[in-house]
Amino acid sequence: MELKTRYQYTYFIYPYVVEEKDYNKYLLRLLKDKNCTMKKFDIAKDMSIYQNFLPNIRKFMFWSFNYTKQQMRELEGLDNELKANIISKYPCTMFDYNIKQNVQGKVQNEDGIYFDITKVELICFNTGICFLLFKTIIDGENNKFLDVMNFNYKFRDITSKANGLKEFENIKIQTSNFKDAKDITKFIKDITGNTKLATDLNIDQERFITYSYACISQEDWNENADIKTIEKLFFKFFKVLPAHKELNDITMEEYFNKLPNSKYIKYGFSNIGTALLTSDIAVDNYTKLPFRFENEQLYLYILCLYKKFYLAKVNYELDNKDCQQEFLSFTKNFWIEEATNDETASCLEKNWNEKLGTDRLFNKIKNKYDMLYKSSNIEKTKIKQNIIILILIVIMLIILYALF
Repeated sequence: MELKTRYQYTYFIYPYVVEEKDYNKYLLRLLKDKNCTMKKFDIAKDMSIYQNFLPNIRKFMFWSFNYTKQQMRELEGLDNELKANIISKYPCTMFDYNIKQNVQGKVQNEDGIYFDITKVELICFNTGICFLLFKTIIDGENNKFLDVMNFNYKFRDITSKANGLKEFENIKIQTSNFKDAKDITKFIKDITGNTKLATDLNIDQERFITYSYACISQEDWNENADIKTIEKLFFKFFKVLPAHKELNDITMEEYFNKLPNSKYIKYGFSNIGTALLTSDIAVDNYTKLPFRFENEQLYLYILCLYKKFYLAKVNYELDNKDCQQEFLSFTKNFWIEEATNDETASCLEKNWNEKLGTDRLFNKIKNKYDMLYKSSNIEKTKIKQNIIILILIVIMLIILYALF
């Protein structure tokens, strides 16, 4: 059974970390880069994003919603140094990296898979945690779903040092801007800079996180389709496995019917990415849904990833007292905040947090913080006791001196 796609795209997400003390300088570098344009969110243009997120999260991720057109013109009229200083105070700032044309590429195997890089975006948080996103689309119409799966499997590892050792080792990307995988790796390094802190936080720098959408033709996915075959392909799709991968006895029911899934809409969740598989038997599945998936739902996913990596950063720095205070502030003002009232989005957020292990990491840090807090209190108590003893000794000496 060979499934054909009506429409598909994949975002490859590369997380990286900038030193907080250098964050202002990093924003300044992006502002000076002629290929980078700061993203501005407008209620009329970005209504779906505005409506999807609750006020505090809008304020956190999309501060430009609160700017009038006049205020935005005034901000853009400032010199880059002053502008960088202002926007560095906001929790999150985003940039589009303007590619002059669609960057056509080829993943070379027996048949050849041609693709375009249609969008490059940077999402930067003022804690230094950032994300570089590439949007790719396989060229042509009615592409094989197997090609989408194999492409995702190959492309996600182009930055890996062990790339030449994997099963699909003959990966060569031939483009007008990027001659091969090395060119893309160089581009990533030029944008992200030093990755030492990301390595310290145990963030994988050799594999993209994948976020992929595919709509299957209703000729292949309908009432009469072999659902077991679609289930197995769906599993490999969101697990980012090659199409030829043999699966052992896996219970698909847990994955295929997991909320918020319905008959022809299937979200798949793993710790290395997310996938959405639909059938064009419903018009919304290839019109409205792919738009939502790469807008408000993608930003919600980025927010969930941010929480995970921020907590990893806190865990790494928790011995620092300033970091302990920052963790308290994060818990009070951000962790308990609901991101959205949208039922589907809330369900997605729950699944993402579960797969990313965010709650587990938070509880681990909270326990560590409690131990440090208790230890600090014990130490403070000992100091107070020693001071009291010292004062009593001094008083006794004074009394003895007065008596004799």
